[in-house]
Amino acid sequence: MDKKSGSTTNQPGLHEGLDQARDGDVIVVHTRDRLGRTVRDTLNLIHDLADHGVG
Repeated sequence: MDKKSGSTTNQPGLHEGLDQARDGDVIVVHTRDRLGRTVRDTLNLIHDLADHGVG
């Protein structure tokens, strides 16, 4: 769990969750703006997760 906005790249909870995510897992995020600094960063992350079977 991180209590910082997506405007910072220092999100240890997000990075740990992404490292541990496996095919079939689902990551729940309070709001989309918690995932990335820009829409492009967020969409790239979502597409990368989908490519690995993570929802």
